[in-house]
Amino acid sequence: MSDWKQILTTSSTLISQMMGASLLSIAFIVNKLGWVIALSLHVFTILCDVFMYKYYIDIVHYTQAGTYRQLTEKALSKKLSLVLDISIWVSSFGVVTNYIIISSTAVINFIQNVFDYTANKYVVKAVISLLIIFPLCLLKSLKQLSKIATVASTAIFVTAFTVIAYYFMHLSSKTLCMKQDNTPIRYHLNAFPNASVFTSILYFLMYIPALQNNFTCHTIIPNIFKELKGSSLQKRRIIQISLFIAISVALFLYVSVGFMGAAMFGTDLKDNLLKSFAPCKWVWIDICSLLFATVVIVVYPLIVYPIKMSITNMCGQDPASKKGYQIQLMVTIVFVVLSMGLAMLLEAIVAIFGLFQSIAGIIFYFVTPICLIVQYPKIKANCSNHDESSLIEVAAADKGSDEDVSNQRKIVGVIGITTFSIICAVGVWMNGIDAVNAFK
Repeated sequence: MSDWKQILTTSSTLISQMMGASLLSIAFIVNKLGWVIALSLHVFTILCDVFMYKYYIDIVHYTQAGTYRQLTEKALSKKLSLVLDISIWVSSFGVVTNYIIISSTAVINFIQNVFDYTANKYVVKAVISLLIIFPLCLLKSLKQLSKIATVASTAIFVTAFTVIAYYFMHLSSKTLCMKQDNTPIRYHLNAFPNASVFTSILYFLMYIPALQNNFTCHTIIPNIFKELKGSSLQKRRIIQISLFIAISVALFLYVSVGFMGAAMFGTDLKDNLLKSFAPCKWVWIDICSLLFATVVIVVYPLIVYPIKMSITNMCGQDPASKKGYQIQLMVTIVFVVLSMGLAMLLEAIVAIFGLFQSIAGIIFYFVTPICLIVQYPKIKANCSNHDESSLIEVAAADKGSDEDVSNQRKIVGVIGITTFSIICAVGVWMNGIDAVNAFK
């Protein structure tokens, strides 16, 4: 396979990893922040990601690790890799909870608009969770689901370009549609939040972990690197180009949907963009909603699967054994029941997403990448023959001491970890307040 074919395939994989249900909530965040702060937040996020990925791809190249956890265990420590696993579980729980909310909302709106019947939201969530998602999670082989998810993910792009199309279709009148009370949904987007300067700063900080997730794909980069054909240097180049393409496409879609969606609905915007279209009663939007619901339902077991495998391996059991299957079954039950329960209690997808990303983000998005960057000189120095694809062990307990890491680099690392820890704490606090208010 030529390099450009591999770049195309890898770019598609990375884009699919970045684009997801958060596309439906980005407009709400832009609307809340105002376009100036929202744009600043996107610039800040991209700069952080570009800086982090520059080192991260090199570290994957040097260590030849097959997974994110394996890379962390080799380059840093086994304990941190365990904490990283747990943080990924927490992050995933928030994501799959939103999947239940989004899919049930799509079904309820479709029934309401097409059959003029208001379905019970608790019944719909229970049916989707227990009768559809749970059986899918019990499948031992997810190859077919992976293929379906790959094809179905086109619904995400259809939704994105639908929002863009509707924005330009109604731009001249600046009125999207009429609500049931005959009042119009008018275009409007503030430059800044309707809040004090201090509160605006808190808004900026609280959504940093959430936006970080929108461009995160470092969990799959080691796997992709391992599967690519060619020398290690060729693989690194392919990943670098593919990542640039993926971030560019994802940024375009998030910014387009976020800013256009926020402007279209103005004060009538809901935290779920597709839910905001409900008053318009457009059939095409209902179709897009159902397609999006199908995507998240199929992706749910794909997210839970590696968590089941990880916990089973941590328990020292073979996933193929009877005991291993029992552990996987218990993990599935816990995930489905808890996510369904939270989805029934709370429907604020932005607050849920922001809260769990802030809790998990301190380790997942910031501590681990910063520690890898701090240790970069040592990792590079301890990796001989790194131009080839030989496996290089770079354990934290290696014979090499920390002398290769300057004190200045360590201090910068500590400052970075402290800063982002404060940011995540603000995210937990502010999103927690939003979640409590939504529950009331």
